[in-house]
Amino acid sequence: ALATLAECYGNPRVFEGIVKTPKTQSARICCEVGDMEGVLSWYTEVCDDIEHKVDAWERSDSFHFARDAAVASQTRSRLLLVREAVQQAQGTSLAPAREEEDDEDYIPENWPCGPHAEGAYMDRLLTATH
Repeated sequence: ALATLAECYGNPRVFEGIVKTPKTQSARICCEVGDMEGVLSWYTEVCDDIEHKVDAWERSDSFHFARDAAVASQTRSRLLLVREAVQQAQGTSLAPAREEEDDEDYIPENWPCGPHAEGAYMDRLLTATH
């Protein structure tokens, strides 16, 4: 989804029809995202792509400071939030799987369902969806 957003950002074809990520990029994403590090790497790459587009837009003749500065600023602040989330995720421990997780019947204690779930949590979850 983030790659599609990058493809749409500043793209005038958005108003002419459907804009999709190129098939080659989609294939690269599918091949390179095999774990969390791959996902985080792609998030970083796509943020870089959007930031380069903002930079180019700010230098272009079509950029009018009074009209466009707020959009550019908001875009940069959202990119910063994504980058911070990536850094936070990279700082978390991606510990190796426990032996119990190899068992297909194993349910982690923090999983929101199964024998470890608290009734109140499930009640809140079910209430929120209706």
